[in-house]
Amino acid sequence: MQRDPQIAQSWAEVRARAARVTVARAAYLPSASAGADVSMTSDALATPGGVSRRAGSGREASGEVGASWLLFDVGERDALLDREKYRLEIAEALTDVSLQQAIFDVAKAHYLARDAYARLRIARDGELFSQQILKAACARFDAGAGALVEVLRARTAHGKYVLLRLDAVADVVARSSELASLVGAPLDTIFTLGDDGAEGAAGTSPPAPVDVMMADLERRHPLLRKANAEILAEKAAADAARHAWGPTLTLVAGVDGSESFGTSYDVRPGLRASIGIRIRIPLFDGGLRKHRAREAEARVDLAAERKRGVLREVTSQIWRRHRALLSLSRRRSVEVRLSGDARQSRDIARERYREGVGSIEEIISAQTALADAQDTLRASRTRWHLERLALAASLGALDSAAGETLTIREGVEQRAHAANFPAAALSRNRNRRASSE
Repeated sequence: MQRDPQIAQSWAEVRARAARVTVARAAYLPSASAGADVSMTSDALATPGGVSRRAGSGREASGEVGASWLLFDVGERDALLDREKYRLEIAEALTDVSLQQAIFDVAKAHYLARDAYARLRIARDGELFSQQILKAACARFDAGAGALVEVLRARTAHGKYVLLRLDAVADVVARSSELASLVGAPLDTIFTLGDDGAEGAAGTSPPAPVDVMMADLERRHPLLRKANAEILAEKAAADAARHAWGPTLTLVAGVDGSESFGTSYDVRPGLRASIGIRIRIPLFDGGLRKHRAREAEARVDLAAERKRGVLREVTSQIWRRHRALLSLSRRRSVEVRLSGDARQSRDIARERYREGVGSIEEIISAQTALADAQDTLRASRTRWHLERLALAASLGALDSAAGETLTIREGVEQRAHAANFPAAALSRNRNRRASSE
């Protein structure tokens, strides 16, 4: 994640805002300054003949040291410090948004890569089964018990699954490349990722009630934290605008001295010290204070309306994601039963064909039905993972999505089996480190 430019910009903004807080705290401390002047002088005298001559030269020097300390104001410094603190909270919330978006992108790419592996498994299972049927059809034809059309039908079905496997291999390579680009690995990296198997256990339990999920939403969600901090920052800015026109009490002190020598009016070195209290009371501003106060109050109202819009959008997303996840969870048992029935039907059709009482169309149709059921189960499982991920993002809780931490292990084994990938895609077969912080 440290390579992500958006996250790097967010952290830079946090550092800048933290520095602004330090600057605001410096207003409570005294300040001091020093200065010095050194100059050269030259005197000239005019003669009756109009000719001037040099009478002498000298040097003058002066210096001063001053200090001031604001002892009292009616709250402007406090308001400005609060404003900078809330702006720091805004920057931190935006950093959280960037981090969660990066986590979301990596996790989504991870699940899509697993989905590609599931497609590859289904295609390879179909290819292996169709190859067995093709051998059986050829054996029956050679024995004179089968027709050539059965061999051609079996070969057609086998060719279809070969094409599906090749497409699945290309999808695995593409999804692995997308995941590698997000985690900073070389684009030719092939991740070895498993899937949930033919019957996939994911999604068997429904999500928690939506009211429970939203119980602590404003404190947890980064966009809502940002909106709350914006309101507080605008309120602090409004207080600062009002207090800027109040009286102030400042302690001032200074020491200065000067000397001059080598001239016709030599001045001996001398020092002068002073200390006192400066009181500032604004009397008239032409209505500027009133107009600035109105502007600040309007900004507070604007920030409050923005928060309402963010809350409505976040709540709407949570409800939509929760309903979608609940619907997918309810479909799960039906899809698993459908896949199991299709597998049993295919096994029965295979035995009937081996015994000579079933047709090639019957077994190919049963295999197609099983592949369709498995593909439906795969797509539903991937949708469940992605909807759960999106729900966690809507809740601002990607670090604990349904109790599962989404990580990519260090030293993940990146190998590809020759049975799964063509040789051209296996030119580089190495171990690399890809981690998601």
